[in-house]
Amino acid sequence: MNNSSQTLRLWFDFLVKYKVINPRSYDGMSCSLIGILKRRDRGTRLNSREINTLKNSGFSVSSPQSYSSSNPLYQILTKVESGGELSQVDIDWLTKEGLFDTIEFIETEQEKKNPKKRQSERITRQQEADFLKLKLKYKSTKHDNASSSSPLYPILLKLYGREQLISSEMEWLKNNQLFDTLEIYDKYQKIELAIMARKQEAEAKRIALEQEFKEQIKAEKHDTILKEIETGKRLNTLDGQWLKKHKFLETLVRFQEREAVQRNELSQLKDKYKASKHQDLSTSNKLYKILQKLESKQKLIQVDIDWLKNQGLTDTIAIAEELEQKNHFAALKSKYHATQYEDLSLSSLLYQILKKIDSEKQPSDAELNWLSQHSLNQVIEIAKERESQKHFTSLRAKYNVSDYKDKSPSSNLYLILQKLDRQERLEATDVAWLTENELLYPNEKITIEYHRIEAIFYEQEFQRTKNQWNLPSASSHWRKAGEAQTALKLTDDLDWDRIKDKKLKSAFLTTRGGAYRDIQQLNKAEKCAKGAIECQPDSHHPYTLMGAICYERGQYLEGDSWFNEAIKRGANPRDMDSEIKRVVRNAKNENQRREVVEYLLKKDPSRYAWAKAYLKKP
Repeated sequence: MNNSSQTLRLWFDFLVKYKVINPRSYDGMSCSLIGILKRRDRGTRLNSREINTLKNSGFSVSSPQSYSSSNPLYQILTKVESGGELSQVDIDWLTKEGLFDTIEFIETEQEKKNPKKRQSERITRQQEADFLKLKLKYKSTKHDNASSSSPLYPILLKLYGREQLISSEMEWLKNNQLFDTLEIYDKYQKIELAIMARKQEAEAKRIALEQEFKEQIKAEKHDTILKEIETGKRLNTLDGQWLKKHKFLETLVRFQEREAVQRNELSQLKDKYKASKHQDLSTSNKLYKILQKLESKQKLIQVDIDWLKNQGLTDTIAIAEELEQKNHFAALKSKYHATQYEDLSLSSLLYQILKKIDSEKQPSDAELNWLSQHSLNQVIEIAKERESQKHFTSLRAKYNVSDYKDKSPSSNLYLILQKLDRQERLEATDVAWLTENELLYPNEKITIEYHRIEAIFYEQEFQRTKNQWNLPSASSHWRKAGEAQTALKLTDDLDWDRIKDKKLKSAFLTTRGGAYRDIQQLNKAEKCAKGAIECQPDSHHPYTLMGAICYERGQYLEGDSWFNEAIKRGANPRDMDSEIKRVVRNAKNENQRREVVEYLLKKDPSRYAWAKAYLKKP
């Protein structure tokens, strides 16, 4: 390595030590970097790669960092290295060049050698710098003394802290002709006075509002206590203390008078309800509230009972329980119109009967006789009505008509349900009433039970009279009761050749065919229907059956043809529609149901409008 390169490397070491260049850049320095620096110092034009290398290494591109003895940086660093101290000129030059890390490093090193002196110098420099800023801020730069020991420095610090100047400080400013500074001070003082005035005004308003609020609260509490005294409510000892504290002396006298009345009342209540062993005579005591409840016939809550137990007032609890029962007895007498019976004894048979009725239990015959003997007929009526209501409710649930609007036992429905439940036949008027109120739908429990009872009746009539016409009627009702197999059994053993009455034979075949249709044995159903037509070609019943069988098979046009023949022979078109509705309702699957519904709507959308509902998803 030649002398020039050695000198350059030594200079690099010097620059790194005093933080002029980044040590990381220097650590990675190579011969190529030294070569670039030499080329730059000779004024050779550098390419972009070389320029980036210099920038990344912390060197200037345009200004050579000369390491000759005439370089100010060389002179400053050489002086410091030999033990000299930085002058203000040196610091100003380093600051101008942006070498703040160098300044900090040198000062730190010198501070290590003489820490107290360096710390003092640093503080002094900081104060002088702050002093200069304050002089600029408060327009006192004409005062040329830059030392922080100047009398101006503490004055400016006071201004900065918004503190008030004393007369001697203001006089000093005048004597040194710092009138701009005085003007700024006067301006600040006016602002401070205005701020202080606003603060005082706001505080005065706050205090006034707070006092007003306190007075309002006090007035409201006073009014509350007055109302409690006037209405005779239970008083609180703390309220008396409050009246005394706030000098409501007239109200306090009334309070004390009322309190004396209440103490006397408490004493009497304690005697009446056997609670005298509780020594506390304060009307704010919980006992007073509980005894007042008893006196006003209010029911004690469990918390009250527990408190009495904790106080050992078992006699009071016993009285409370007895009073509660008596109150209950009185309430039941009023509820069941038995107030003419004056005995309020808890052992009274009336109390036991009324409790039984209230729990929805039926009085025994002996108890009903006792009520009758004491002319308590209204109680008997209510008991019977309750029992009827209970029975009606159970029957409505049993026969799946709980939603029927009239839930009174006087309803016709109750009478009809009772008949069905007793297995009695319904009158024609009953059937008409059920039909009118839309309660006799196919497959409903009422409908099934009605037809089952009718079927049994006609079977029994056949057994009694041997009249074969009862069998088709019984079979028809078994079908409507949903028991097609039972209907078939009625005609299984018939000797068809011995039946000479063609009308009767047609009826047997028709009802038997209908039963086969019910269990989807359509071929057998068709055979029976056609046999019935042969026996009685003028009867519309077998034609109707054939129409329904065709619809079950999806042969709608053929079915319509059979239905038309039935109508010609006297069938009601509404009966045809009922058969078609049954086909739609009992369709095997959604595809079959949709198919018949679409056919009907296409055929007559007005007549078969009801079928639209079946297009919706179930």
